[in-house]
Amino acid sequence: MANAQSRASESHPSQTRRETTEGKARRIVEEELDKLGWTGADLPTRAKGDRCKIHMARRLRAETAVTLKWIAAELHMGTWTHVANRLRQRHGNDEPVQNQPGLL
Repeated sequence: MANAQSRASESHPSQTRRETTEGKARRIVEEELDKLGWTGADLPTRAKGDRCKIHMARRLRAETAVTLKWIAAELHMGTWTHVANRLRQRHGNDEPVQNQPGLL
């Protein structure tokens, strides 16, 4: 019985860290959505390679330890390999364009 308890307590810190990482990542997504005037419901309606989504993905990679699979699922960007390819591409300023009709 002590063996099962020690295993549970050994995995607890990593589980807590993962939840904390995902919590921070979700807060970043919410901040970015607020800046854009979007809601979570807008993410599936936007293109997988939308430059605003790419900007969010770059920020998530810079500020958190979430996986590319997590980013792909949360931002509705297709597969993790698609996200990886988009993050490798550099097209000048990748900051989202705000308040310009037709560009978002």
